[in-house]
Amino acid sequence: CALHRYEARHAAVEHLARPLPLSVISESVGTADGSLCITFDGNAGGLGVSYVARWNGTAWSALGTGVSGPVRAIALDGSNVYVAGSFAVAGSVISLGVARWDGSAWSAMGNPALNGSVYALAVSHGAVYVGGFFTTAGGRSANNVARWNGTNWSALGSGLGNGVFA
Repeated sequence: CALHRYEARHAAVEHLARPLPLSVISESVGTADGSLCITFDGNAGGLGVSYVARWNGTAWSALGTGVSGPVRAIALDGSNVYVAGSFAVAGSVISLGVARWDGSAWSAMGNPALNGSVYALAVSHGAVYVGGFFTTAGGRSANNVARWNGTNWSALGSGLGNGVFA
């Protein structure tokens, strides 16, 4: 898997990074400093990163030790990178299904966060919204959709009867 950038105004493809021993890149997001964070299935070989990495234009780097399972969604809010998926640990922090990277460390978003997998993630006005297949968020009932206000989780109405993918 190699990383390329397509620039529409020049109708050109630029090679960004050497091939990586990864399966599918599932999500990517640009960061405020111009670097690119990607998520992927598995471990990036000799890079020592699991499921999420950053490309700064020259080299790959880890976001700590990554997370313990697949990342299904990634979002950015300033210097914070939020990841969500099917994992229980981010770095060395117990963080069920969703976590925040602040540029130097992972942090949990509630304890417990979610009791299932997350497939959709969005950040708006300081709040984090997640959707997936779960019934509780922060120990409160939340049918497949929830909101994190920076301190607590809350349900979005009565939720959704089916899981959320996007």
